[in-house]
Amino acid sequence: MADNNPQQSSRLQRKTFRVREMDCADCAIGLEHAMRRVPGVREARAVFHTGTLQVWTLPEVDESVLHEAARQAGYRLLPHQAHSRAEGRQLRTGTVVLASLLGIVAFILQNQQVSAWMFVPLYLTAIALAGVPTFIAAWRAVRQRMLDTNVLMSIAVLGAIGLQEWAEATTVVCLFAIGNLLEHLTTERTRRAIRQLMDSAPETATVVTPEGTHTVPAGLVQQDERIRVRAGERFPLDGEIVE
Repeated sequence: MADNNPQQSSRLQRKTFRVREMDCADCAIGLEHAMRRVPGVREARAVFHTGTLQVWTLPEVDESVLHEAARQAGYRLLPHQAHSRAEGRQLRTGTVVLASLLGIVAFILQNQQVSAWMFVPLYLTAIALAGVPTFIAAWRAVRQRMLDTNVLMSIAVLGAIGLQEWAEATTVVCLFAIGNLLEHLTTERTRRAIRQLMDSAPETATVVTPEGTHTVPAGLVQQDERIRVRAGERFPLDGEIVE
């Protein structure tokens, strides 16, 4: 939780990272929980739509501790200014396309009444290629003791495999992968625009209290608190003008 002590708040340092593998809102919640368990971390806010993580820590907290906490939760922190890799997007797209083609070939072979050993390996390969991101995300959620769509999808696919419904399992996982891919590509485009707006926002805000005013990191301002913005200054937060 955020610390409202003005003296301690003024000592807090804000660290901003880009996050790889944070592909859903549930992932962001899990990462926040992992960060808040780190000693010396006063607040953590992960934003799925921008792919960023902001952490407010005491000065003595080493950045390597944050990286290790993120790694144990299944994520990788990158410098805030790191650029997205087009190669990663191309690989992800190619993997989904290949998995879909393998599934189609396996389905055709299955309907030709050939031996199962000719089409089952193709189905399993397609499921593995298309399902890896989902299975990894499900494992992260389980480690965080969370139940999300990735966990449910993984259970459904494994259940279909257990029933030897190869075509159904492959179809479900490929359609889910295609949906995630389209969402990922759309989100990446909006992230760049949102990130530019966030970079232009002030890092601190002047909070007005009965005892006077004090400057705190903008992310630690609580709901219903009042802040002062002087003429010519940029607004650090959304709010209602009261005077």
